[in-house]
Amino acid sequence: MRKIDFIVLTFFSIVALTTMQGCKKKEDKIEAPKLTFKALSSKSLLQFKDSLTVTFSYEDNDGDIGFYDADSSSVYIQDKRLTHPDLYYLKPLNPPNLKPRIKGDVQLGLRNMFLLGSGSSETTSFTIWIKDRKGNISNSIVTPEITIHQ
Repeated sequence: MRKIDFIVLTFFSIVALTTMQGCKKKEDKIEAPKLTFKALSSKSLLQFKDSLTVTFSYEDNDGDIGFYDADSSSVYIQDKRLTHPDLYYLKPLNPPNLKPRIKGDVQLGLRNMFLLGSGSSETTSFTIWIKDRKGNISNSIVTPEITIHQ
């Protein structure tokens, strides 16, 4: 009789543990921000005179894009002619302590475009991505080619 009680108790313990495991709160799926390229202000620029405005849309399910500390960079812009990206500050896009899903547009101004070589014109494009406060990296977007003239 004791052997049957032990088997029944073991069976119910396994069922109880399995049921409790299934009731555990599921971890929130970590989702990085999503970017979509929208527009360029121009595809042809005069060096040192013209500025370029890049517009892209963002979507973030936990609303933690942008940093409160102005010394923290969250926007990365890689000129295809260079080896390292330029870093830009982006202010928080949500009020403190609120993390609703957010989406919108960012207009990013790039000033004083210039030629790197000795020719009279160069073409380049920019790859852009962002990092949120949790350290999640967005997808990268690439601008169309831009020509910089002397």
